[in-house]
Amino acid sequence: MTNIQAIMLGILEGFTEFLPISSTGHLTLASHFMQIVQNDQFIVFEIAIQLGAILAVLFFFWKKFFDLNLLTKLFIAFLPTAIIGLTIYKYIKTMLASEFLVATTLILGGVILVMVEKIYKNYPTQPPLVKERSIVQGVQSTEEISFKKAFILGLAQSVAMIPGVSRSGATIVAGLLMNIERKILVEFTFLLAVPTM
Repeated sequence: MTNIQAIMLGILEGFTEFLPISSTGHLTLASHFMQIVQNDQFIVFEIAIQLGAILAVLFFFWKKFFDLNLLTKLFIAFLPTAIIGLTIYKYIKTMLASEFLVATTLILGGVILVMVEKIYKNYPTQPPLVKERSIVQGVQSTEEISFKKAFILGLAQSVAMIPGVSRSGATIVAGLLMNIERKILVEFTFLLAVPTM
């Protein structure tokens, strides 16, 4: 990898990390087109540039990490990814390592996001996964995210182990379908990035 390629990949990571699209998937495709070998050094490079995103979240939300209730919910949400990651991530990465799969899941993820957004707009007071008829407003703060909803968000996040699936996109889709207010959902997703990434 040349210095120019490293800078280009760093810029790509910076643009894509906090959007509901897979930054890792975009890095995989970009490195493929730049003919960069996907070896151990490239993996270390990916980890290093993602560290910048983690530090940005810590910088902007550092006070939130002193809230024990929120930390408990983040831990619960992180558990599915941790368990799946420790047990089968190597196999997933090996069996599903394909630029075609990454491109397919990026496109599919975009389609799902658009569809869920339309559902969310059409059912602003009661998305399909919410059963209580009395709900007028969704979850309005991170404190209102229940332990059950945190776990479901964690399950959704674990789908992102499939190359090209966006971690934040998967959690945002699940959260919107549970009527979690978008701003709170995005904040929780950013906070959940710290232990996950």
